[in-house]
Amino acid sequence: MKNRVIVIFCLVYASLLAALMTASIFVSEITGWDPSAEGIGNLMSIIAFGIAVLLSTSRPLHVMLGDSSASLHFQKRLKSRRWSLVVGIVISTTAINLASDGLFSWQATGEVMVPSLLRIVVLSVVYCIAGRVIIGESVERMRYA
Repeated sequence: MKNRVIVIFCLVYASLLAALMTASIFVSEITGWDPSAEGIGNLMSIIAFGIAVLLSTSRPLHVMLGDSSASLHFQKRLKSRRWSLVVGIVISTTAINLASDGLFSWQATGEVMVPSLLRIVVLSVVYCIAGRVIIGESVERMRYA
């Protein structure tokens, strides 16, 4: 289950970031306004992160992919693996963000610019806290559903 959640997360998050990068490039080319310069890119990537975590921890999605466990069993497995899921998701998020930032900077300037170590650490901490809260709330939501 843990690997499936992380793989689903990676696929959804990378797809959403690719769509956001494409939309940002499109808006930039048409209007001349760079949404990433305003910090909107960071906000949109955090929203994409939340959507990807919610989808990857969604029981109906896992049922569609062949997981036949009962709702209570799925909730217990998710709750018991909460911290390892957060760590896996944060590592995946950091890798995907580094790759997308590198591609975006290469497309914009012609060279790959690596973000500062401080930015990487701060975003990893933010994603860790957000992932823990979202997964915790997903488990609680399942308990009352």
